[in-house]
Amino acid sequence: AWKVRQAAYKEVAAEFTKCDSTDPLGRKYQQQVPKWIVETTAIPQEDAYDAVLAYVDAFGSDSEGFTTSLIEGLVAKGFTTRPKTRVKAQELCLLLTEVGSGKPVAHTLLTVGTKSKTPKVVIGSVEFLYTIVKTFGGKPFDIKEIGAGLPTMFGSANAAVREWAHKLAVTVYQIAGPAPMHQWLKDIKPIQLAELEKDFRKAEHPLVPLKQLRGAGDRDGANNGTDGPSPMEFEEKEPEEYIDDTEPYDFLSNMPDEFYENIV
Repeated sequence: AWKVRQAAYKEVAAEFTKCDSTDPLGRKYQQQVPKWIVETTAIPQEDAYDAVLAYVDAFGSDSEGFTTSLIEGLVAKGFTTRPKTRVKAQELCLLLTEVGSGKPVAHTLLTVGTKSKTPKVVIGSVEFLYTIVKTFGGKPFDIKEIGAGLPTMFGSANAAVREWAHKLAVTVYQIAGPAPMHQWLKDIKPIQLAELEKDFRKAEHPLVPLKQLRGAGDRDGANNGTDGPSPMEFEEKEPEEYIDDTEPYDFLSNMPDEFYENIV
């Protein structure tokens, strides 16, 4: 069954790349896409994420509930999987933010991801929060909510969580400034605050986003010279030429009726 799903993921991903936001395929598959993100079999999982990325790239996210369901699925499956799939999970967070759904992305990472009992999920959630804020700046998010969530991250027993929280705090400082940061961080350990203060003094203020939201000008943004994802990581590349000499086959029309029942 997983081979059927894998082939279908590849097929629909290819179809989505040919669509614009008005294509009826967007509405047709909208209810199915969140199920793809929780693909349970490792081999087709990467193809499932490719299909979700292709869908969001073509159609965006037209509701907070849709975005939330994707990130909840990502939190459930995307942080404890193979490295390549984890990279695609991060790409999905970035893409959803780029198309205008940054607030539910950050909110779900905060309220679901950082509350997980699985260390890898918490680490990934804080890391992804840092990445999306560093990449797009403060405008797409509720920075007050993120700032208020920092003490919980600093209180984690996991060193990696605290390290990512430190990076996130410095980035939020570049957006919010000293007054709100000191209010949000007043209850963390003095040694943690002292270490942050050193980096606050070094931080450029305000933060210059690495990338802008879709439709907001230059999508590649500008590098501000500080630590974080390089714009080169998000550079769009032309696909390699592929010559297919096989006979065409209408896969979607010949899919078994139980296909979607198997995607759980």
